[in-house]
Amino acid sequence: MDKTQARTLGSSLAQVVEELELAQPVVVTKPDLQSILADRQIKTPASEVARRLRERGWLLPTGQRGVWEFAPGAHAGPYGHGDPLLALRALLAVDTLPGTQPAACLHSALWLHGLADRAPQPHEVALPPRAHVPASLRRSFRVVRFDAALAPELHDGLPTHRIASVLVHLASRPSDVHSWAIVGEALPDAVERVDVDSLRTELAHATNATKSRLGYLLKGQDTAHLSLADLGVRPAEHPVWFGPRSSPGRFDREWNVTDTAFHKPPRATS
Repeated sequence: MDKTQARTLGSSLAQVVEELELAQPVVVTKPDLQSILADRQIKTPASEVARRLRERGWLLPTGQRGVWEFAPGAHAGPYGHGDPLLALRALLAVDTLPGTQPAACLHSALWLHGLADRAPQPHEVALPPRAHVPASLRRSFRVVRFDAALAPELHDGLPTHRIASVLVHLASRPSDVHSWAIVGEALPDAVERVDVDSLRTELAHATNATKSRLGYLLKGQDTAHLSLADLGVRPAEHPVWFGPRSSPGRFDREWNVTDTAFHKPPRATS
C-alpha cells in the first residue's frame, strides 16, 4: 500500500471510523466492532468490516488475533502510535489469561511510576511461575516470573506492579534485574513513595533470605517511615547472595549478604 495515499471510506465504514475517532482507542477488538455495528444498525459482519479497515490502513496488526491497532485520522496515514507496550495492550484486550494477568514489572514498572527517566528496551513483564507465556508476549517483551501478593495497579491503562511489589521482587529475585544502575537511580524515590502497608503485605510470605536482601538493598536509604524491624526485615541466620554466585562479591556483615550486583548498596542523595 502507498502510505502517501488518502485512506478512503464508504458510508458504512465511515460510521465505524467516526465512532473510533470519538473513542480514540489504541487497540480495537472484534467485539468492539460488533458493538459499533449494532449501535449503528450496520449488518455487515465485524470480520468483514475489520478486513476492509485493514486494507484501507485504519486498523493495523498487533500480533494478537482479533485485535488491531487503530490509526486515527490525525496520523495522516496508516501509521501506528509507536507504543512499545502495544503487544501487552493487545493481549489484555482479549483477556486470554484469566487469573494470570501479566503486569509491567521491574524497570518497566519504575518507568510507568515515573521513577525512571528511560524506558527499558525491551519492556519487562511478570507472570506467575507456572503461567503459560503467550508467543506474542515472548516476542515483544522480556518475561520474568514473579507472583506479587498485591494486585497490580493501572498506569497508562496497563496493569503495573506496585512499588512495594517491585522492591520485594528486587530482593526476591535479583537475577531478574537487567540494569542495577537504573534501579540504583530510582531507589531513593521508590523508598520515599512506597506504602508501608503494601510493603507489609508483600513481605508477609517472603523468605528470610528475601528480607535480608531487602534490608541490604535499602541500606543507606531513609527508611525511618517504614520501620523495617516491625516488618520483619532482619538479617538471615545463614549467609545469602545478592547477585550471581559465579562472581566475586562484597560481604556485608550487618545483613549477612554477599553482594555481587551492587558491591555496595546505593545511597540516598540529600
